[in-house]
Amino acid sequence: MTWIAEDEIRMSELQAVRELNLPDWCIGAGYVRNLVWDKLHRYAEPTPLNDVDVVYYDPLCTQESMEKLYEQALQAKLPYRKWSFKNQARMHMLNGNEPFVSTADAMMHWPELMTAVGVRMEPDGALTFICPWGEQALQDLMAMHIRQSPKFKDRVYYEARVRNKGWQVTWPYVRMK
Repeated sequence: MTWIAEDEIRMSELQAVRELNLPDWCIGAGYVRNLVWDKLHRYAEPTPLNDVDVVYYDPLCTQESMEKLYEQALQAKLPYRKWSFKNQARMHMLNGNEPFVSTADAMMHWPELMTAVGVRMEPDGALTFICPWGEQALQDLMAMHIRQSPKFKDRVYYEARVRNKGWQVTWPYVRMK
């Protein structure tokens, strides 16, 4: 996905998150999805992000207060974005899942396949994409399909979430599968 590498703002944001030295991290959800759908819709301006979802996996420090410290640090450095940090080592408790073993494992439990795509910047500046659902998620993302994740079991919540997000209004070519 050269679109991210060509986006100077996203590259500087990825660099700023990389400098926090988080374990097993990526920026996912709308950060990747919105960019792809904006490009596929040929929008001249990017769709605003509600927040930037930074996820990481640190089983040794699961206090929510650490997430808030990371948010504050990045908010001070890049105040034009709203930052949201979530340690995936504690997120299993919210939905009654078994403990996750990595960020990718946690992403497999997100509500939609095409949202479970993330990116991180490596120490050498290379971009690594985290896509635990593999080709199906990437195909859905590029085809502008919304599909429920097989590991996310609450269909009522999923359907309400899709409606409330208004994705099909913002990107009219997007379809539910």
